[in-house]
Amino acid sequence: MNHTENTKIQLSDFLHKGAFVHFIGCGGAGTMPLLKIFADLGFAVSGSDMVESPALAVLRDAGFDVHCGHRKENLPSAGGKELLIVYSSAVKADNPELLEAKKRSAKCILRGEALGLVAGLFPKVIAVSGTHGKTSISSMILHILEKEGLCPGYLIGGKIPGKIWNGAAGKKEIFVCEADESDGTHTAIHAFCAVVSNIEDDHVWNFESENVLLDNFRSFAFSAPLLVYNAGLKSDSLYDGKHPSFCRVVPEEKEDPVFRKLLRLFPLYQKENAFLAAKCVEKCLQIPLKKALESLQDFPGVERRLTPHYEGLEYTLIEDYAHHPTEVAASLQSLREMFPDCELHLVFQPHRYARLERYFEEFAALLGRKEYSPEKVYIAPVFAAWSETGRVGAEDLAASVGKNAVLLTGSWENMAETVFSSVGKNKNDRKRKVIAVLGAGDIIKILSFLEGSLKTTDMGNKTGVVVAAGGSSSRYGAKNKLFEELDSLPVFLHCLKNFVPFLPSGHVVLTVPAVLLEEFAGLLERHDRLFRGKKVLLAPGGACREESVYNGIKVLPEDCEYIAVHDAARPLADHRLLLETLYGAEKYGGCIAAKKVTDTIKETGEDGTIRRTVPRENLWAVQTPQTFQKKLLLDSFRKGEGRLQEFTDDSSLVETFSNCSPVVAETRSPNIKITYSGDLFLAEVLLKK
Repeated sequence: MNHTENTKIQLSDFLHKGAFVHFIGCGGAGTMPLLKIFADLGFAVSGSDMVESPALAVLRDAGFDVHCGHRKENLPSAGGKELLIVYSSAVKADNPELLEAKKRSAKCILRGEALGLVAGLFPKVIAVSGTHGKTSISSMILHILEKEGLCPGYLIGGKIPGKIWNGAAGKKEIFVCEADESDGTHTAIHAFCAVVSNIEDDHVWNFESENVLLDNFRSFAFSAPLLVYNAGLKSDSLYDGKHPSFCRVVPEEKEDPVFRKLLRLFPLYQKENAFLAAKCVEKCLQIPLKKALESLQDFPGVERRLTPHYEGLEYTLIEDYAHHPTEVAASLQSLREMFPDCELHLVFQPHRYARLERYFEEFAALLGRKEYSPEKVYIAPVFAAWSETGRVGAEDLAASVGKNAVLLTGSWENMAETVFSSVGKNKNDRKRKVIAVLGAGDIIKILSFLEGSLKTTDMGNKTGVVVAAGGSSSRYGAKNKLFEELDSLPVFLHCLKNFVPFLPSGHVVLTVPAVLLEEFAGLLERHDRLFRGKKVLLAPGGACREESVYNGIKVLPEDCEYIAVHDAARPLADHRLLLETLYGAEKYGGCIAAKKVTDTIKETGEDGTIRRTVPRENLWAVQTPQTFQKKLLLDSFRKGEGRLQEFTDDSSLVETFSNCSPVVAETRSPNIKITYSGDLFLAEVLLKK
């Protein structure tokens, strides 16, 4: 498959008044941004797509002439050399607009061919191709360049958070784009730097043989003076020692301690993508590798790539674009890395009958593999794309996966109900539950129904947290221990980042000394990315700890049914421990984190002489969080309002002024409190482990 003939078209022929570029399938992830780029470069554009979509709405809002449905009347009046048609690979030969355009002798080219032409208008092009990871890698390259103030042009095949458009011309100097291998049109792009993530035989059914696919990868890379690629069996056979100027990236490189630290924010497979992106800008634009990786620390991700749609205390709903066995395996490994102690429920939609048939055994083996131990695997109907039927379908895959597989049928709402009813039935097992939705088709339609169900049931939505942040004590020294750096962050931010993302916005309040309100507010704003869009409230502290807690409770939302109180000097406590105490409070009124005493305890006199050995069987070292039913805690505060300075923890207050006997939730992982300066060193060691 060769696309060089159509790249001989001169785009300048379509820049004059009266000429048009018309896009068929303009709502597509790769076509919509291309329309925008052509418009940025001064071309008159129009378009159409089969169905209404948010993409068409965005195009209309921007003033573009776009139509829903394909009709010959949608074409501009121009013809011949005045009209250029750009169409996606999904457009069939009998499309009425395509037929009419050919009747008018208009030039008709594939979307990928048009991308090759428009890329030729930029002095320096970075093009990313490969079987997997193109969208993430190109987005990361774009992010690094924007952080460098370069304002590149770009075309990304996925939605980037914070951007209305996933394509623009920028300053018309550097252009970053994905190069699609699925239809061979990446051969139409002649880049300055070609980037190849990996090579597999996916989409081979679009070619006469796998050799044709490999020849295309060879042509794409050798048309660029610089090549950066990940080492691999097929890529090495094509490029290693053969390309005149290549950079072969091996996995061991990213194991350097400096790079490992900078990559730790990324899930498993995104580490590889981030490192390749950073290597590319180092080789192409001489931006140091370490600096490039530092620029990616606030990379917002790309939609549909391990994208969280709901994060609560009990449930997480996450989506990934994985639809090839290699991608599914990488996604599952990443999910297990991200949620090691959680119950995993997997919703998978096969993408195209041809792919399901080719990799059927691999899919069945992966989805049933004990290594990933999904509690259940829910198989959605095949996303048909270009073919409505195939030799194997979703029911065959479910049968092959085995007893843990559930075949989903009916409407998207019905399918979501099937998943949720299964996920929620074992609520008493105390494990957080992760629902991972995998697929590249219309499986996204199930997400809103699942999200709605999770929001109405997750106990985190009924919970408020007061984090008490005093920080000054003679035992620690002159400094405020909460501002001390722990793993590059102030101590107090650690417990916040462990709680805030799993609760609704505004359900966590930080009580601080009134004189330090501005300083704490500035640090919260500077590190707001840690909270994933959630807001942290601030309240002034009181004359004693319990008075500060009381002030914090007063600013929490009224609909909080449970209140958890935590000490900001305990940076290692996380949402799992919070959930344990919440379950206890639901049943008993109150529940506190505590560690069973394992040391022998001695009671002494004032002179230090031992009076007795205290039996330790029923002794617990009290920690936080401490969680209570809101009414019970508030009543205790009101009754003890004049005596708050007498109490060193909230449980003592509740025990004194109510009939509640709180229970303990045993902490099995470190929950150290920063009391002495040496504790900070110990916390650093524990955090790294």
